[in-house]
Amino acid sequence: MKTILYSFILAFFVLATACNNGSSEQNGNALDENNVDKNKFTSKEDGFSIKFPGKPTKNIETIPIEGIGNEQITDFTYSANSVIYTVAVSPQSTANVKSDADMTELLISLKDSFCADLQLQVSSEKETRIDGNAGIFFKANSSKYYTAVSNYIVNGKLYQVAIITSKGEIPQNDIDAFIGSFEILK
Repeated sequence: MKTILYSFILAFFVLATACNNGSSEQNGNALDENNVDKNKFTSKEDGFSIKFPGKPTKNIETIPIEGIGNEQITDFTYSANSVIYTVAVSPQSTANVKSDADMTELLISLKDSFCADLQLQVSSEKETRIDGNAGIFFKANSSKYYTAVSNYIVNGKLYQVAIITSKGEIPQNDIDAFIGSFEILK
């Protein structure tokens, strides 16, 4: 049940952001980047780096979840020209994960919940890995949205890296440039 709640929360963030077609700098406090590569964004606190096409906005939401307590969801989002680039980070319990098959089942459940919440149909998916940790990459769309998403669970955190647009199929070079640049900090 907790898995489905997190997927719903992350899907809500995606939908809320997708409804806004302005740039991230107009949506809140734009983050300062102190990197040599101006497009590389690093969140030491959340343990990742990625190349955004512009400065992302950080949003933190504390959500009360019945029977669990308050959980913090953080997302970093940049949007321009009806395309949203986002990384959402939330706690994810792996207490019931005892094998690689269990991890794959959890990742598929997260994907299925995300797609159900946004009424998306999966057009392709594949298992992936980042620094030895299991993940899943998928493309899904509806009559309104096209998405490319990678989900990873690393050290008790769910990382959801996504591109969402209403403009049509997402070009592979955009997927490679954004989702392909995602790294876990050591």
